[in-house]
Amino acid sequence: RTGDPWPHEHPLAPTIRPGDGVSRTIWHATGDDVVPWRASAGLAALAPADTRLRLVAGGGHRTLQHDPGVLDESAAVLADRLGART
Repeated sequence: RTGDPWPHEHPLAPTIRPGDGVSRTIWHATGDDVVPWRASAGLAALAPADTRLRLVAGGGHRTLQHDPGVLDESAAVLADRLGART
């Protein structure tokens, strides 16, 4: 629910260090009523240039982990980053 304090009690910005060599894909549903999608946009802005922000229209806080398209793209990103063949 928007307004809950817990997302703000655990800031993620300190975990992002430009130049840390970590590739990231950040997913967020724009309909998330727990954590606003703009929080992910802010994290992506702090991250290295190879970070990808993927916003999905609608959805909710627990929507994306069940979306076949999100799962497929996530697996493809991991395969690419890890040098695996699909």
